[in-house]
Amino acid sequence: MEHHRYILWEKEIPYRLPEIEFVPSITEYRIHGCENAVLVCPGGGYKFKAEHEGPVIAEMINRAGISAFVLDYRVYPCKHQAPMNDALRAIRLIRSMGYQKVAILGFSAGGNVACCAATKYMDALLFSDDPVDKFDSRPDGLISCYSVVSMLERTHE
Repeated sequence: MEHHRYILWEKEIPYRLPEIEFVPSITEYRIHGCENAVLVCPGGGYKFKAEHEGPVIAEMINRAGISAFVLDYRVYPCKHQAPMNDALRAIRLIRSMGYQKVAILGFSAGGNVACCAATKYMDALLFSDDPVDKFDSRPDGLISCYSVVSMLERTHE
């Protein structure tokens, strides 16, 4: 099965560190005719993305008859605003492709990204020149797998 990769931003990337050339993207695992999708956010302690929590999970979601996208989000030295904004942009981009409902699923640090996206989403940016920004970033569902949910108390170190 062929998978297509989409870059999240064609122009200016918000919260970009000048010394980092990494460009956030999503890889599509499409089920033709499916109107719904799940955005998968692999964990990795905000230092990397765990391979066993990305493509393998997308393929499992495909076997259930649902399209999936794996988010390749920014990690260290980028701060939490960067990966969260990558997830929000990914949801908008997936909606712009015609998907009716978009859920977000994340593991560990990716679960934290998913939880942040589900609670700190933004409505459509009506005054933006970017057509992708016309779509809401609020996910229709959240699947949080052994996620980091607090950076204040009882965090794992």
